[in-house]
Amino acid sequence: MSSLRSIDIKNTSNQTFNGWTLQFVWAQGQTLRTDTGINITKSGNIVTGTDVGVNAVIPPGATVHTSFTANTDGVANSRPFLFALNNRRCTTPQQRNQ
Repeated sequence: MSSLRSIDIKNTSNQTFNGWTLQFVWAQGQTLRTDTGINITKSGNIVTGTDVGVNAVIPPGATVHTSFTANTDGVANSRPFLFALNNRRCTTPQQRNQ
């Protein structure tokens, strides 16, 4: 079973990002395919997404919209967790609302 997933990356700092790498943990047995605005790979339970060049620069306050396809192994998926952008821990809207 496959589903389209989206990730919006918002720069809440006062520094411009010149290239970005997003990492998070997703424990179940997904296989991932790059769709729009992100190169995405998975090794074990670590997912890594990187910019695609044209969206490498994110000025303060700006948001980059990305998407990818996840194929699941038929079991219920847990939410991804432990997000880091450019090796700095970051929060998700779900984490901020809990």
